[in-house]
Amino acid sequence: MNRAVKNIISIVCISSVLTGCGIKRTDTKAEAEKAAVTQASSQGQEVSSFAAELADLPLYDRNNAESSLLSMSEGKNTLVVFYTSWCPHCRNYIPLVDEVYRKENGNVNFVFVNLIDSGENIRETRESGMKYHTEKAYAFPYYSADIKKSAESFGIKKIPLVLFYGKDGKLKGSLQEEFTKEDVIRETESLRKN
Repeated sequence: MNRAVKNIISIVCISSVLTGCGIKRTDTKAEAEKAAVTQASSQGQEVSSFAAELADLPLYDRNNAESSLLSMSEGKNTLVVFYTSWCPHCRNYIPLVDEVYRKENGNVNFVFVNLIDSGENIRETRESGMKYHTEKAYAFPYYSADIKKSAESFGIKKIPLVLFYGKDGKLKGSLQEEFTKEDVIRETESLRKN
């Protein structure tokens, strides 16, 4: 099989297709999850399409040193914030989360994750993410992760996405795409009380 055909097959197999600020998953796992959510919803059960437990995800800092999301969050109330520099919603809402991060002063663990593309159709690179982080003078530390792994691990479909995990690593709440600073404060305070 020639390289071009392999590349086309790889592109087709990739489960994350960026559309606007949304991430569309088209694999059979996503279809199975959707069916389970639909069935649970029809039975009146409350469901979330996000990872119910904090997943391990390799993160990379400015120096490309690898860290583990689980080890950074172990035994701590943690907000995991997924974003890209090109996303208009992220450009509007990440500054709000950064303000809360500055005020929390370490009372709650915040992990901001810049979602990096790999393969074809690259819209976000570590360089573009770091440049954006520097230009905006964000207080939070810079970390990046592969967008496909992140989408698969956490059920990400749209960004920005803020997931609130308790000390036990269980999902306690989420905010997606459009929210206010007050929403972030409310969810953070609720998380701190648990």
